Amino acid sequence: MTWYTAGSISLTNGATAITGVGTGFQTVGTINAGDILYAPDGKLYQIASVNSDLSVTLASAYQGSTASGAAYAIIPIAMLSSIASQVGALTTATNSLLTSVNLRKSDLDAYITSALAAQSAATSQVALAATQATLATSNGATQVALAATQAANALTARIASEAARDASTASWTAALAAQPLINPQVLMNPSTILVDLAIPSFYNASSVGPITIGEGVNVTINDSANWSILL
Repeated sequence: MTWYTAGSISLTNGATAITGVGTGFQTVGTINAGDILYAPDGKLYQIASVNSDLSVTLASAYQGSTASGAAYAIIPIAMLSSIASQVGALTTATNSLLTSVNLRKSDLDAYITSALAAQSAATSQVALAATQATLATSNGATQVALAATQAANALTARIASEAARDASTASWTAALAAQPLINPQVLMNPSTILVDLAIPSFYNASSVGPITIGEGVNVTINDSANWSILL
């Protein structure tokens, strides 16, 4: 699904009526009430109704200067719903991966425990002459177990960081779905944060301020993470 940009439109300051030239607002079949008009003044307006191929009505009055033969774009709201669905699928896949990794770690822990128990039983049965050799073997096994534990801990930390990043992405996507701010020329972010979000460790984030954090909303900046607000 793409933005609709056929033809041109005429708009009047303070009015909600939009007149098209060379447009097919109804015929195209993908434009509906609730979709978003990116107007010549660089702002976004919600469409209240699609009246004909050459006429739509906005939900609020046009704020910009009166214009004729102007370029525009209509953004289907279904596009944002599709993005949210894709994020949900990504979250499900991540949860499945975490479950698989946890099962493999359990198998590794059981193997190490079994190996140490067998080594302890063998050590108790050997003669004093073989004790030093057994101790050397024990020390080597301990180093292997320590290395395996460190590797498992590093993997667990990495998975947690990836999960936090996915949760933050979903929060931002939900915020954008609630307040669409899509602009093909200027990168924008909401001035008010309406949902909880977390910036994962070892990630840098930036926003254009000023930024207002909604009542009851939590913003978490994890260790080794940074959030820069440009004023």
